[in-house]
Amino acid sequence: MAELKPGHVCIAIAVSAPESLDALPGALTAADQVMAWGTAQGYRTLLITDDPGRTGKATHKVDCDRLRKEITPFISDPNVDHERLVIAFAGHGLIEQVKDFWLLSDWFTGAEQIVDVTLMRQRLNTYQYKQLTIISDACRTTLPNEDPTLQGSRIFERSGWDAVVPDADILLATALGKPAYMVTGKGGTAPHCLFTDVVTKALNGTYPESVDPDHPKGIVVSSQTLKVAVRKQIELAASGYGQSQVADVSTNFTRPDDVYTVLPAVPVAPEQAGRTFRGRGGPKLNFGVPKDFGADPVLLAERRARTEDVAERIARWTRFPSRGRGANLVTLFGARPLAVSVGQNMSATFQSSSQLWPEVRIAGGAGSVALRIAHPDRWIVVANYPGLSLTVTMGDSGAEGLFYGNEANAFRQQRPDTPSVRAIAAMQTGDLEGLDALDLAAAIRQEKHAAPVLGVIAAYLYARVGDVENIRRMAWYYSSRGQPVPYDLALLGGLKVSVGDSRLLVASVPETSSRPPETALEARFPYTGRATPAVEVPVAGNAPWLRQGWDLIEDSGFPDANFLHSLTPGLTPALFSTLDAKRGQKFADWLEQGVV
Repeated sequence: MAELKPGHVCIAIAVSAPESLDALPGALTAADQVMAWGTAQGYRTLLITDDPGRTGKATHKVDCDRLRKEITPFISDPNVDHERLVIAFAGHGLIEQVKDFWLLSDWFTGAEQIVDVTLMRQRLNTYQYKQLTIISDACRTTLPNEDPTLQGSRIFERSGWDAVVPDADILLATALGKPAYMVTGKGGTAPHCLFTDVVTKALNGTYPESVDPDHPKGIVVSSQTLKVAVRKQIELAASGYGQSQVADVSTNFTRPDDVYTVLPAVPVAPEQAGRTFRGRGGPKLNFGVPKDFGADPVLLAERRARTEDVAERIARWTRFPSRGRGANLVTLFGARPLAVSVGQNMSATFQSSSQLWPEVRIAGGAGSVALRIAHPDRWIVVANYPGLSLTVTMGDSGAEGLFYGNEANAFRQQRPDTPSVRAIAAMQTGDLEGLDALDLAAAIRQEKHAAPVLGVIAAYLYARVGDVENIRRMAWYYSSRGQPVPYDLALLGGLKVSVGDSRLLVASVPETSSRPPETALEARFPYTGRATPAVEVPVAGNAPWLRQGWDLIEDSGFPDANFLHSLTPGLTPALFSTLDAKRGQKFADWLEQGVV
Protein backbone atom coordinates (compact mmCIF):
# COMPACT_ATOMS: atom_id res chain seq x y z
CA MET A 1 0.00 0.00 0.00
CA ALA A 2 1.24 3.48 -0.84
CA GLU A 3 2.01 6.12 1.73
CA LEU A 4 -1.08 8.03 2.89
CA LYS A 5 -1.73 11.21 0.88
CA PRO A 6 -3.99 13.41 3.06
CA GLY A 7 -4.55 15.87 0.24
CA HIS A 8 -5.87 13.17 -2.11
CA VAL A 9 -9.51 12.12 -1.65
CA CYS A 10 -11.41 9.33 -3.41
CA ILE A 11 -15.20 9.04 -3.05
CA ALA A 12 -17.26 6.25 -4.61
CA ILE A 13 -21.07 6.50 -4.83
CA ALA A 14 -23.26 3.59 -5.91
CA VAL A 15 -27.04 3.61 -6.36
CA SER A 16 -27.99 0.04 -7.19
CA ALA A 17 -31.74 0.05 -6.50
CA PRO A 18 -33.37 3.39 -7.41
CA GLU A 19 -37.14 3.56 -7.45
CA SER A 20 -39.00 2.78 -10.69
CA LEU A 21 -35.86 1.53 -12.42
CA ASP A 22 -34.11 -1.78 -12.96
CA ALA A 23 -31.73 -2.84 -10.20
CA LEU A 24 -28.01 -2.42 -10.91
CA PRO A 25 -26.08 -4.73 -8.58
CA GLY A 26 -22.98 -4.10 -10.68
CA ALA A 27 -22.91 -0.54 -9.31
CA LEU A 28 -21.88 -1.93 -5.92
CA THR A 29 -19.02 -3.83 -7.51
CA ALA A 30 -17.98 -0.66 -9.32
CA ALA A 31 -17.79 1.29 -6.06
CA ASP A 32 -15.72 -1.47 -4.46
CA GLN A 33 -13.30 -1.43 -7.41
CA VAL A 34 -12.77 2.32 -7.13
CA MET A 35 -12.29 2.05 -3.37
CA ALA A 36 -9.69 -0.70 -3.78
CA TRP A 37 -7.67 1.44 -6.19
CA GLY A 38 -7.92 4.59 -4.06
CA THR A 39 -6.92 2.79 -0.87
CA ALA A 40 -3.93 1.17 -2.58
CA GLN A 41 -2.76 4.61 -3.75
CA GLY A 42 -2.92 6.18 -0.30
CA TYR A 43 -6.03 8.30 -0.89
CA ARG A 44 -8.43 9.05 1.93
CA THR A 45 -11.48 7.08 0.80
CA LEU A 46 -15.22 7.32 1.40
CA LEU A 47 -17.78 4.77 0.22
CA ILE A 48 -21.48 5.68 -0.09
CA THR A 49 -23.91 3.04 -1.34
CA ASP A 50 -27.52 1.95 -0.93
CA ASP A 51 -26.49 -1.54 0.20
CA PRO A 52 -27.39 -1.96 3.90
CA GLY A 53 -24.73 -4.65 4.19
CA ARG A 54 -22.06 -2.08 3.38
CA THR A 55 -23.47 0.83 5.35
CA GLY A 56 -24.40 -1.05 8.49
CA LYS A 57 -27.21 1.44 8.96
CA ALA A 58 -30.98 1.11 8.96
CA THR A 59 -31.23 4.04 6.55
CA HIS A 60 -29.31 3.11 3.45
CA LYS A 61 -30.93 5.15 0.68
CA VAL A 62 -28.63 7.52 -1.16
CA ASP A 63 -30.18 10.99 -1.19
CA CYS A 64 -28.88 14.53 -1.46
CA ASP A 65 -28.96 15.11 2.28
CA ARG A 66 -26.89 12.02 2.99
CA LEU A 67 -24.34 12.90 0.31
CA ARG A 68 -24.01 16.41 1.68
CA LYS A 69 -23.62 15.31 5.31
CA GLU A 70 -21.12 12.53 4.65
CA ILE A 71 -18.99 14.15 1.96
CA THR A 72 -18.74 17.77 3.13
CA PRO A 73 -16.59 17.18 6.25
CA PHE A 74 -14.52 14.71 4.30
CA ILE A 75 -13.48 17.23 1.64
CA SER A 76 -13.28 20.43 3.68
CA ASP A 77 -10.45 19.79 6.15
CA PRO A 78 -8.54 23.11 6.31
CA ASN A 79 -5.47 21.44 7.80
CA VAL A 80 -4.46 19.56 4.63
CA ASP A 81 -3.66 20.74 1.15
CA HIS A 82 -6.52 20.11 -1.22
CA GLU A 83 -4.60 18.40 -4.00
CA ARG A 84 -6.91 16.01 -5.84
CA LEU A 85 -10.55 14.98 -5.45
CA VAL A 86 -11.84 11.88 -7.25
CA ILE A 87 -15.61 11.30 -7.30
CA ALA A 88 -16.94 8.15 -8.95
CA PHE A 89 -20.63 7.41 -9.48
CA ALA A 90 -22.22 4.17 -10.65
CA GLY A 91 -25.96 4.00 -11.26
CA HIS A 92 -28.67 5.29 -13.54
CA GLY A 93 -28.28 8.60 -15.33
CA LEU A 94 -29.78 10.74 -18.06
CA ILE A 95 -29.12 13.95 -19.96
CA GLU A 96 -31.18 16.99 -20.87
CA GLN A 97 -29.65 19.19 -23.57
CA VAL A 98 -25.95 18.95 -22.56
CA LYS A 99 -26.51 18.53 -18.81
CA ASP A 100 -25.67 15.23 -17.11
CA PHE A 101 -27.79 13.99 -14.21
CA TRP A 102 -27.26 11.20 -11.68
CA LEU A 103 -30.41 9.56 -10.32
CA LEU A 104 -30.48 8.87 -6.57
CA SER A 105 -32.62 6.38 -4.65
CA ASP A 106 -35.89 8.36 -4.68
CA TRP A 107 -35.25 10.31 -7.87
CA PHE A 108 -38.75 9.79 -9.30
CA THR A 109 -40.90 10.91 -6.36
CA GLY A 110 -38.46 12.70 -4.07
CA ALA A 111 -37.78 16.42 -4.16
CA GLU A 112 -34.35 17.27 -5.57
CA GLN A 113 -33.11 13.70 -5.55
CA ILE A 114 -31.19 14.16 -8.79
CA VAL A 115 -27.59 15.38 -9.03
CA ASP A 116 -26.77 18.01 -11.64
CA VAL A 117 -23.16 17.07 -12.36
CA THR A 118 -22.25 20.46 -13.86
CA LEU A 119 -23.61 22.42 -10.92
CA MET A 120 -21.99 20.03 -8.46
CA ARG A 121 -18.63 20.57 -10.13
CA GLN A 122 -19.06 24.34 -10.04
CA ARG A 123 -19.92 24.26 -6.33
CA LEU A 124 -16.89 22.06 -5.65
CA ASN A 125 -14.72 24.89 -6.99
CA THR A 126 -15.22 26.63 -3.65
CA TYR A 127 -13.44 23.73 -1.88
CA GLN A 128 -10.24 24.73 -3.70
CA TYR A 129 -8.97 21.39 -4.94
CA LYS A 130 -6.21 21.77 -7.50
CA GLN A 131 -7.42 18.76 -9.49
CA LEU A 132 -10.82 17.12 -9.88
CA THR A 133 -11.62 13.74 -11.44
CA ILE A 134 -15.19 12.68 -12.23
CA ILE A 135 -15.85 9.05 -13.17
CA SER A 136 -19.47 8.71 -14.25
CA ASP A 137 -20.66 5.18 -15.01
CA ALA A 138 -24.24 5.93 -16.02
CA CYS A 139 -26.46 6.07 -19.09
CA ARG A 140 -26.69 9.34 -20.97
CA THR A 141 -30.02 8.82 -22.71
CA THR A 142 -32.95 11.22 -22.49
CA LEU A 143 -36.45 10.89 -21.12
CA PRO A 144 -39.08 9.94 -23.72
CA ASN A 145 -40.93 13.15 -22.93
CA GLU A 146 -38.36 15.91 -22.58
CA ASP A 147 -38.58 18.05 -19.48
CA PRO A 148 -36.36 21.10 -20.11
CA THR A 149 -37.10 22.34 -16.59
CA LEU A 150 -35.66 19.19 -15.01
CA GLN A 151 -33.71 20.34 -11.98
CA GLY A 152 -30.78 18.71 -10.24
CA SER A 153 -29.04 19.50 -6.98
CA ARG A 154 -25.58 20.93 -6.40
CA ILE A 155 -25.43 18.69 -3.30
CA PHE A 156 -22.97 20.87 -1.40
CA GLU A 157 -23.19 24.18 0.38
CA ARG A 158 -20.66 26.83 -0.56
CA SER A 159 -17.51 26.67 1.51
CA GLY A 160 -16.06 29.79 3.10
CA TRP A 161 -13.25 29.91 0.55
CA ASP A 162 -13.09 31.68 -2.79
CA ALA A 163 -13.82 29.56 -5.84
CA VAL A 164 -10.83 28.16 -7.73
CA VAL A 165 -11.32 26.35 -11.05
CA PRO A 166 -9.40 23.05 -10.85
CA ASP A 167 -7.82 21.10 -13.66
CA ALA A 168 -10.41 18.44 -14.43
CA ASP A 169 -10.33 14.95 -15.85
CA ILE A 170 -13.85 13.88 -16.86
CA LEU A 171 -14.48 10.22 -17.65
CA LEU A 172 -18.03 9.55 -18.87
CA ALA A 173 -19.08 6.00 -19.64
CA THR A 174 -20.69 6.68 -22.99
CA ALA A 175 -21.52 9.24 -25.65
CA LEU A 176 -24.42 11.69 -25.59
CA GLY A 177 -27.71 9.90 -25.96
CA LYS A 178 -26.21 6.43 -25.48
CA PRO A 179 -26.56 3.71 -22.83
CA ALA A 180 -23.89 2.34 -20.52
CA TYR A 181 -23.77 -1.39 -19.86
CA MET A 182 -23.72 -3.68 -16.85
CA VAL A 183 -22.67 -7.32 -17.04
CA THR A 184 -25.17 -9.40 -15.10
CA GLY A 185 -22.58 -11.90 -13.92
CA LYS A 186 -22.79 -15.63 -14.44
CA GLY A 187 -20.80 -18.67 -13.44
CA GLY A 188 -19.57 -17.15 -10.22
CA THR A 189 -18.63 -13.80 -11.77
CA ALA A 190 -19.97 -10.84 -9.82
CA PRO A 191 -22.19 -8.35 -11.67
CA HIS A 192 -20.10 -5.39 -12.72
CA CYS A 193 -20.35 -2.18 -14.70
CA LEU A 194 -18.37 -2.40 -17.91
CA PHE A 195 -16.96 1.12 -17.82
CA THR A 196 -15.75 1.14 -14.21
CA ASP A 197 -14.23 -2.29 -14.73
CA VAL A 198 -12.20 -0.91 -17.65
CA VAL A 199 -11.29 2.32 -15.82
CA THR A 200 -10.02 0.58 -12.69
CA LYS A 201 -8.04 -1.95 -14.72
CA ALA A 202 -6.47 0.95 -16.61
CA LEU A 203 -5.72 2.73 -13.32
CA ASN A 204 -3.98 -0.40 -12.09
CA GLY A 205 -1.79 -0.58 -15.21
CA THR A 206 -3.44 -3.73 -16.55
CA TYR A 207 -3.51 -2.55 -20.16
CA PRO A 208 -0.21 -1.84 -21.94
CA GLU A 209 -1.44 1.51 -23.31
CA SER A 210 -2.31 2.68 -19.79
CA VAL A 211 1.37 2.55 -18.75
CA ASP A 212 3.78 5.46 -19.27
CA PRO A 213 7.31 4.04 -18.79
CA ASP A 214 9.07 7.35 -19.47
CA HIS A 215 7.36 9.63 -16.98
CA PRO A 216 9.57 11.83 -14.75
CA LYS A 217 8.05 10.10 -11.72
CA GLY A 218 8.77 6.59 -12.94
CA ILE A 219 6.58 3.90 -14.47
CA VAL A 220 3.10 5.30 -14.01
CA VAL A 221 -0.47 5.49 -15.17
CA SER A 222 -0.90 9.13 -16.14
CA SER A 223 -3.85 11.27 -17.07
CA GLN A 224 -3.09 10.91 -20.78
CA THR A 225 -2.39 7.16 -20.79
CA LEU A 226 -5.56 6.58 -18.78
CA LYS A 227 -7.57 8.37 -21.47
CA VAL A 228 -5.96 6.39 -24.28
CA ALA A 229 -6.51 3.06 -22.55
CA VAL A 230 -10.12 3.71 -21.53
CA ARG A 231 -11.16 4.92 -24.97
CA LYS A 232 -9.70 1.83 -26.62
CA GLN A 233 -10.57 -0.83 -24.07
CA ILE A 234 -14.22 0.09 -23.46
CA GLU A 235 -14.95 -0.45 -27.15
CA LEU A 236 -13.17 -3.81 -27.09
CA ALA A 237 -14.94 -4.82 -23.88
CA ALA A 238 -18.39 -3.98 -25.24
CA SER A 239 -17.71 -5.65 -28.57
CA GLY A 240 -16.89 -8.85 -26.69
CA TYR A 241 -20.59 -8.92 -25.76
CA GLY A 242 -21.79 -7.87 -29.19
CA GLN A 243 -22.52 -4.33 -28.01
CA SER A 244 -21.14 -0.87 -28.75
CA GLN A 245 -19.99 1.58 -26.11
CA VAL A 246 -17.77 4.59 -26.77
CA ALA A 247 -16.48 6.48 -23.72
CA ASP A 248 -16.51 10.28 -23.55
CA VAL A 249 -13.18 11.05 -21.90
CA SER A 250 -11.39 14.38 -21.57
CA THR A 251 -8.18 14.72 -19.54
CA ASN A 252 -6.68 18.05 -18.56
CA PHE A 253 -3.99 17.28 -15.97
CA THR A 254 -0.45 18.28 -16.99
CA ARG A 255 2.97 16.84 -16.27
CA PRO A 256 4.45 16.16 -13.83
CA ASP A 257 1.29 16.34 -11.68
CA ASP A 258 -0.75 13.97 -13.81
CA VAL A 259 0.08 10.66 -12.11
CA TYR A 260 -2.73 8.38 -10.96
CA THR A 261 -0.75 5.26 -10.16
CA VAL A 262 2.94 4.60 -9.59
CA LEU A 263 3.63 1.07 -10.78
CA PRO A 264 6.35 -1.35 -9.69
CA ALA A 265 9.51 -1.60 -11.78
CA VAL A 266 7.95 -4.58 -13.56
CA PRO A 267 4.24 -3.85 -14.16
CA VAL A 268 1.63 -6.54 -13.82
CA ALA A 269 1.16 -8.69 -16.90
CA PRO A 270 -1.17 -6.86 -19.30
CA GLU A 271 -4.39 -8.43 -20.41
CA GLN A 272 -4.83 -9.38 -24.01
CA ALA A 273 -6.93 -6.70 -25.62
CA GLY A 274 -10.49 -7.78 -26.24
CA ARG A 275 -10.32 -11.06 -24.32
CA THR A 276 -11.35 -9.91 -20.88
CA PHE A 277 -15.08 -9.63 -21.47
CA ARG A 278 -15.90 -12.54 -23.73
CA GLY A 279 -19.12 -14.36 -23.03
CA ARG A 280 -22.54 -15.10 -24.40
CA GLY A 281 -24.71 -14.00 -21.53
CA GLY A 282 -24.87 -10.44 -22.80
CA PRO A 283 -24.83 -7.34 -20.64
CA LYS A 284 -27.90 -6.01 -18.93
CA LEU A 285 -28.75 -2.62 -20.33
CA ASN A 286 -28.68 0.23 -17.87
CA PHE A 287 -32.34 0.99 -18.59
CA GLY A 288 -35.55 0.88 -16.64
CA VAL A 289 -38.80 2.80 -16.31
CA PRO A 290 -39.61 5.00 -18.23
CA LYS A 291 -38.63 2.32 -20.69
CA ASP A 292 -35.29 2.84 -22.38
CA PHE A 293 -35.00 6.51 -21.35
CA GLY A 294 -35.39 7.56 -24.96
CA ALA A 295 -33.05 4.96 -26.49
CA ASP A 296 -35.91 3.07 -28.16
CA PRO A 297 -35.57 3.39 -31.97
CA VAL A 298 -39.14 4.64 -32.34
CA LEU A 299 -38.58 7.36 -29.76
CA LEU A 300 -35.29 8.32 -31.39
CA ALA A 301 -37.01 8.59 -34.77
CA GLU A 302 -39.71 10.79 -33.26
CA ARG A 303 -37.08 13.00 -31.66
CA ARG A 304 -35.23 13.32 -34.96
CA ALA A 305 -38.47 14.34 -36.67
CA ARG A 306 -39.09 16.99 -34.01
CA THR A 307 -35.57 18.30 -34.54
CA GLU A 308 -36.21 18.64 -38.25
CA ASP A 309 -39.47 20.47 -37.57
CA VAL A 310 -37.79 22.93 -35.19
CA ALA A 311 -34.91 23.49 -37.62
CA GLU A 312 -37.32 24.14 -40.50
CA ARG A 313 -39.31 26.63 -38.43
CA ILE A 314 -36.22 28.48 -37.24
CA ALA A 315 -34.64 28.61 -40.69
CA ARG A 316 -37.85 29.80 -42.32
CA TRP A 317 -37.97 32.95 -40.23
CA THR A 318 -34.27 33.76 -39.85
CA ARG A 319 -32.91 36.65 -41.91
CA PHE A 320 -30.71 39.65 -41.24
CA PRO A 321 -31.64 43.14 -42.44
CA SER A 322 -28.95 45.79 -42.74
CA ARG A 323 -27.95 47.52 -39.53
CA GLY A 324 -27.84 51.05 -40.83
CA ARG A 325 -25.74 53.82 -39.29
CA GLY A 326 -24.15 51.88 -36.47
CA ALA A 327 -27.36 50.60 -34.87
CA ASN A 328 -28.41 46.96 -34.64
CA LEU A 329 -31.84 45.62 -35.42
CA VAL A 330 -33.61 43.06 -33.28
CA THR A 331 -36.41 41.25 -35.13
CA LEU A 332 -38.84 38.81 -33.52
CA PHE A 333 -40.68 36.21 -35.57
CA GLY A 334 -43.65 34.47 -34.04
CA ALA A 335 -44.49 37.22 -31.52
CA ARG A 336 -44.98 40.98 -31.55
CA PRO A 337 -42.78 43.08 -29.22
CA LEU A 338 -44.83 45.41 -27.02
CA ALA A 339 -42.08 47.13 -25.06
CA VAL A 340 -38.29 47.27 -24.89
CA SER A 341 -35.88 48.11 -22.07
CA VAL A 342 -32.13 48.62 -22.33
CA GLY A 343 -29.27 49.68 -20.10
CA GLN A 344 -28.33 53.28 -19.37
CA ASN A 345 -25.58 53.27 -21.97
CA MET A 346 -27.98 52.27 -24.74
CA SER A 347 -31.04 53.45 -26.63
CA ALA A 348 -33.85 51.55 -28.32
CA THR A 349 -36.63 52.54 -30.72
CA PHE A 350 -39.25 50.63 -32.69
CA GLN A 351 -38.28 50.78 -36.34
CA SER A 352 -41.81 50.59 -37.72
CA SER A 353 -45.16 49.86 -36.11
CA SER A 354 -46.71 49.02 -39.48
CA GLN A 355 -44.62 45.90 -40.17
CA LEU A 356 -46.00 42.47 -39.58
CA TRP A 357 -42.97 41.81 -37.38
CA PRO A 358 -41.81 45.21 -36.13
CA GLU A 359 -38.08 45.64 -35.60
CA VAL A 360 -36.34 47.30 -32.69
CA ARG A 361 -33.29 49.44 -33.41
CA ILE A 362 -30.59 49.29 -30.72
CA ALA A 363 -27.71 51.72 -30.33
CA GLY A 364 -24.98 51.65 -27.71
CA GLY A 365 -22.74 49.08 -26.08
CA ALA A 366 -22.85 45.35 -25.50
CA GLY A 367 -25.49 45.34 -22.76
CA SER A 368 -28.73 43.43 -22.38
CA VAL A 369 -32.00 44.08 -24.17
CA ALA A 370 -35.33 43.05 -22.63
CA LEU A 371 -38.27 42.69 -25.03
CA ARG A 372 -41.82 42.24 -23.80
CA ILE A 373 -44.16 40.11 -25.90
CA ALA A 374 -47.82 39.20 -25.61
CA HIS A 375 -49.79 35.95 -25.77
CA PRO A 376 -48.59 34.97 -23.23
CA ASP A 377 -47.05 37.94 -21.47
CA ARG A 378 -43.30 37.26 -21.35
CA TRP A 379 -39.94 38.97 -21.64
CA ILE A 380 -37.08 37.89 -23.88
CA VAL A 381 -33.58 38.71 -22.59
CA VAL A 382 -30.92 39.05 -25.30
CA ALA A 383 -27.59 40.82 -25.73
CA ASN A 384 -26.81 43.68 -28.07
CA TYR A 385 -23.77 42.51 -30.06
CA PRO A 386 -21.93 45.38 -31.77
CA GLY A 387 -21.84 44.99 -35.54
CA LEU A 388 -24.46 42.25 -35.74
CA SER A 389 -28.22 42.34 -36.00
CA LEU A 390 -30.35 39.73 -34.27
CA THR A 391 -33.34 37.63 -35.19
CA VAL A 392 -35.27 35.73 -32.53
CA THR A 393 -37.74 33.00 -33.41
CA MET A 394 -40.46 32.30 -30.89
CA GLY A 395 -41.95 28.98 -29.88
CA ASP A 396 -44.68 28.02 -27.45
CA SER A 397 -42.53 28.57 -24.35
CA GLY A 398 -40.43 31.52 -25.51
CA ALA A 399 -37.29 32.12 -27.57
CA GLU A 400 -36.33 28.95 -29.43
CA GLY A 401 -33.97 30.44 -32.02
CA LEU A 402 -31.34 33.15 -31.59
CA PHE A 403 -29.13 34.22 -34.51
CA TYR A 404 -26.72 37.10 -34.95
CA GLY A 405 -25.56 38.21 -38.38
CA ASN A 406 -25.78 40.85 -41.10
CA GLU A 407 -26.21 41.14 -44.83
CA ALA A 408 -22.53 40.64 -45.51
CA ASN A 409 -22.01 37.24 -43.85
CA ALA A 410 -23.03 33.71 -44.75
CA PHE A 411 -25.73 33.57 -42.11
CA ARG A 412 -28.14 35.86 -43.92
CA GLN A 413 -29.92 32.90 -45.47
CA GLN A 414 -30.27 30.13 -42.92
CA ARG A 415 -30.99 26.53 -43.91
CA PRO A 416 -32.26 23.74 -41.64
CA ASP A 417 -29.03 21.78 -42.13
CA THR A 418 -26.57 24.59 -41.31
CA PRO A 419 -24.53 23.94 -38.14
CA SER A 420 -26.08 26.82 -36.23
CA VAL A 421 -29.69 25.83 -36.92
CA ARG A 422 -29.02 22.11 -36.45
CA ALA A 423 -27.17 22.57 -33.15
CA ILE A 424 -29.83 24.87 -31.69
CA ALA A 425 -32.68 22.59 -32.77
CA ALA A 426 -30.92 19.48 -31.43
CA MET A 427 -30.34 21.09 -28.04
CA GLN A 428 -34.06 21.77 -27.73
CA THR A 429 -35.21 18.29 -28.68
CA GLY A 430 -32.43 16.27 -27.05
CA ASP A 431 -31.40 14.90 -30.44
CA LEU A 432 -27.71 14.69 -29.54
CA GLU A 433 -27.32 10.94 -29.89
CA GLY A 434 -23.74 9.81 -30.36
CA LEU A 435 -22.26 13.28 -30.80
CA ASP A 436 -18.75 13.78 -29.46
CA ALA A 437 -18.64 16.99 -27.45
CA LEU A 438 -15.09 17.96 -28.40
CA ASP A 439 -15.64 17.28 -32.10
CA LEU A 440 -18.94 19.15 -32.19
CA ALA A 441 -17.46 22.09 -30.28
CA ALA A 442 -14.40 22.22 -32.55
CA ALA A 443 -16.59 22.21 -35.65
CA ILE A 444 -19.18 24.81 -34.73
CA ARG A 445 -16.83 27.25 -32.99
CA GLN A 446 -15.25 28.09 -36.37
CA GLU A 447 -18.31 30.22 -37.04
CA LYS A 448 -18.51 31.89 -33.63
CA HIS A 449 -17.37 35.31 -34.86
CA ALA A 450 -20.16 35.54 -37.42
CA ALA A 451 -22.70 33.72 -35.23
CA PRO A 452 -21.62 34.16 -31.59
CA VAL A 453 -24.37 31.89 -30.27
CA LEU A 454 -22.34 28.99 -31.69
CA GLY A 455 -19.50 30.01 -29.42
CA VAL A 456 -21.93 29.81 -26.51
CA ILE A 457 -23.06 26.30 -27.47
CA ALA A 458 -19.43 25.21 -27.92
CA ALA A 459 -18.64 26.57 -24.44
CA TYR A 460 -21.40 24.46 -22.87
CA LEU A 461 -20.01 21.40 -24.63
CA TYR A 462 -16.48 22.13 -23.42
CA ALA A 463 -17.70 22.77 -19.88
CA ARG A 464 -19.41 19.40 -19.79
CA VAL A 465 -16.07 17.61 -20.32
CA GLY A 466 -14.11 19.95 -18.05
CA ASP A 467 -12.16 21.67 -20.85
CA VAL A 468 -12.11 25.14 -19.29
CA GLU A 469 -8.96 26.12 -21.17
CA ASN A 470 -10.72 25.89 -24.54
CA ILE A 471 -13.49 28.15 -23.25
CA ARG A 472 -10.79 30.65 -22.31
CA ARG A 473 -9.12 30.24 -25.69
CA MET A 474 -12.43 31.15 -27.33
CA ALA A 475 -12.65 34.24 -25.12
CA TRP A 476 -9.20 35.31 -26.31
CA TYR A 477 -10.17 34.75 -29.95
CA TYR A 478 -13.25 36.95 -29.50
CA SER A 479 -10.99 39.65 -28.08
CA SER A 480 -8.51 39.26 -30.96
CA ARG A 481 -11.35 40.08 -33.37
CA GLY A 482 -12.41 43.12 -31.35
CA GLN A 483 -15.60 41.35 -30.24
CA PRO A 484 -17.10 40.99 -26.76
CA VAL A 485 -17.30 37.59 -25.13
CA PRO A 486 -20.84 36.21 -24.63
CA TYR A 487 -22.00 36.25 -21.00
CA ASP A 488 -22.44 32.48 -20.81
CA LEU A 489 -18.90 31.89 -22.01
CA ALA A 490 -17.55 34.08 -19.21
CA LEU A 491 -19.65 32.07 -16.74
CA LEU A 492 -18.51 28.69 -18.01
CA GLY A 493 -14.87 29.75 -18.25
CA GLY A 494 -14.75 30.79 -14.60
CA LEU A 495 -13.63 34.27 -15.64
CA LYS A 496 -13.30 37.13 -13.20
CA VAL A 497 -15.84 39.79 -14.21
CA SER A 498 -16.04 43.39 -13.04
CA VAL A 499 -18.21 46.42 -13.84
CA GLY A 500 -16.66 48.81 -16.31
CA ASP A 501 -17.83 52.10 -17.77
CA SER A 502 -21.58 52.63 -18.22
CA ARG A 503 -22.35 49.43 -16.28
CA LEU A 504 -20.86 47.27 -19.05
CA LEU A 505 -19.09 44.15 -17.80
CA VAL A 506 -15.43 43.34 -18.40
CA ALA A 507 -13.91 39.85 -18.08
CA SER A 508 -10.30 38.97 -17.23
CA VAL A 509 -9.20 36.01 -19.34
CA PRO A 510 -6.19 34.05 -17.99
CA GLU A 511 -3.50 32.76 -20.31
CA THR A 512 -3.77 29.20 -21.59
CA SER A 513 -1.07 26.66 -22.36
CA SER A 514 -0.75 24.58 -25.50
CA ARG A 515 -2.06 21.01 -25.57
CA PRO A 516 -2.11 18.21 -28.16
CA PRO A 517 -5.35 17.46 -30.02
CA GLU A 518 -7.79 15.17 -28.21
CA THR A 519 -9.52 13.86 -31.36
CA ALA A 520 -8.80 13.49 -35.06
CA LEU A 521 -11.11 16.40 -35.84
CA GLU A 522 -9.33 18.62 -33.32
CA ALA A 523 -6.07 17.85 -35.14
CA ARG A 524 -7.54 19.63 -38.17
CA PHE A 525 -8.21 22.75 -36.08
CA PRO A 526 -4.99 23.86 -34.33
CA TYR A 527 -6.80 26.66 -32.51
CA THR A 528 -8.26 24.04 -30.14
CA GLY A 529 -4.84 23.53 -28.53
CA ARG A 530 -2.98 26.77 -29.10
CA ALA A 531 -1.54 28.75 -26.19
CA THR A 532 -3.16 32.17 -25.73
CA PRO A 533 -2.11 35.17 -23.58
CA ALA A 534 -4.09 36.85 -20.81
CA VAL A 535 -6.44 39.61 -21.92
CA GLU A 536 -9.27 41.89 -20.76
CA VAL A 537 -12.41 41.65 -22.90
CA PRO A 538 -15.90 43.24 -22.74
CA VAL A 539 -18.84 40.96 -21.96
CA ALA A 540 -21.87 40.84 -24.24
CA GLY A 541 -24.98 41.13 -22.09
CA ASN A 542 -25.78 41.44 -18.39
CA ALA A 543 -27.40 38.00 -18.12
CA PRO A 544 -27.05 34.49 -19.59
CA TRP A 545 -28.11 33.90 -23.19
CA LEU A 546 -29.30 30.32 -22.51
CA ARG A 547 -31.77 29.33 -19.81
CA GLN A 548 -29.44 26.76 -18.29
CA GLY A 549 -26.82 29.46 -17.70
CA TRP A 550 -28.98 31.03 -15.00
CA ASP A 551 -28.31 28.05 -12.73
CA LEU A 552 -24.61 28.93 -12.79
CA ILE A 553 -25.03 32.51 -11.58
CA GLU A 554 -25.33 31.67 -7.90
CA ASP A 555 -21.72 30.46 -7.64
CA SER A 556 -20.20 32.74 -10.25
CA GLY A 557 -19.09 35.67 -8.10
CA PHE A 558 -20.26 37.95 -10.92
CA PRO A 559 -21.55 41.45 -10.25
CA ASP A 560 -25.32 41.47 -9.69
CA ALA A 561 -25.36 37.68 -9.18
CA ASN A 562 -27.84 37.94 -6.30
CA PHE A 563 -30.23 40.10 -8.33
CA LEU A 564 -30.16 37.74 -11.29
CA HIS A 565 -30.43 34.58 -9.19
CA SER A 566 -33.67 35.89 -7.67
CA LEU A 567 -35.24 35.84 -11.16
CA THR A 568 -34.61 32.14 -11.90
CA PRO A 569 -38.06 30.97 -10.70
CA GLY A 570 -39.52 33.04 -13.54
CA LEU A 571 -37.65 31.28 -16.35
CA THR A 572 -39.77 29.45 -18.91
CA PRO A 573 -38.67 26.11 -20.48
CA ALA A 574 -37.44 27.87 -23.64
CA LEU A 575 -33.83 27.23 -24.68
CA PHE A 576 -32.96 30.93 -24.70
CA SER A 577 -33.56 33.27 -21.77
CA THR A 578 -37.27 33.96 -21.44
CA LEU A 579 -38.87 35.28 -18.23
CA ASP A 580 -42.48 35.44 -17.08
CA ALA A 581 -44.22 38.81 -16.86
CA LYS A 582 -43.39 39.52 -13.21
CA ARG A 583 -39.68 38.69 -13.25
CA GLY A 584 -39.20 40.05 -16.75
CA GLN A 585 -40.59 43.43 -15.72
CA LYS A 586 -38.27 43.43 -12.75
CA PHE A 587 -35.25 42.75 -14.96
CA ALA A 588 -36.36 45.48 -17.39
CA ASP A 589 -36.67 47.96 -14.53
CA TRP A 590 -33.22 47.04 -13.23
CA LEU A 591 -31.73 47.62 -16.67
CA GLU A 592 -33.21 51.10 -16.95
CA GLN A 593 -32.26 51.97 -13.37
CA GLY A 594 -28.67 50.80 -13.81
CA VAL A 595 -29.01 48.11 -11.16
CA VAL A 596 -27.70 45.52 -13.63
